[in-house]
Order: sequence, then structure tokens, then C-alpha cells
Amino acid sequence: MTTILLVEDEEQQTQLYEEELREAGCEVLLARDGGEALDILRESQVDLVVLDMELPDTDGIPEYRHKFITWTAEHYIVKSSDLGNLKARIRESLEFRTRTTS
Repeated sequence: MTTILLVEDEEQQTQLYEEELREAGCEVLLARDGGEALDILRESQVDLVVLDMELPDTDGIPEYRHKFITWTAEHYIVKSSDLGNLKARIRESLEFRTRTTS
């Protein structure tokens, strides 16, 4: 099962994304800010991160970037209540990861 870390501070967005991702067969771990996300990443095996770029305690990635050994983003998309694009990018990222690590 694919494990996705969802980093989102808006409750409605969190519920929407979590429900859609679980229905797609993913395990979803939740973090409300960058600090929580880093704690989860230290303790859990995560396949993919969906990150809100405008978290209240940071400006998305920059404050925490130095704490990651390697940071690469395969896709950036604009948040929307239509999650078809997000789910398609997740599938593409996981397929790419499978091809490059096999």
C-alpha cells in the first residue's frame, strides 16, 4: 500500500484530500505544519508527500529544506476541489519512482 504524507493546515482541504486518497487505496498520514511533517518523516516510511506551499508557520518548503538530505519535486499543481489532477500526478510520480528504483 502506498503511504502518502499530507501536509495541510486547512481542515476542509485535509478532509477532502484524505478521503479521496484513501478511496484511491492509499494510507494517509496527516501533518498540519512543516514541523509535524518532519517528525512523521523521521518515524515513518513515506512514499510521497503532498505539501501545502503556504503553511502558516512557514512559507511551505524553504524553512525546512535544509533539514532534508535530498529534496526533489516531480510535480507542482494548484490546489483545487477537483482532485483528478492531483491523483493523476500522484500516479505518475509513483510509477516513475517504481521504474527508477527497479
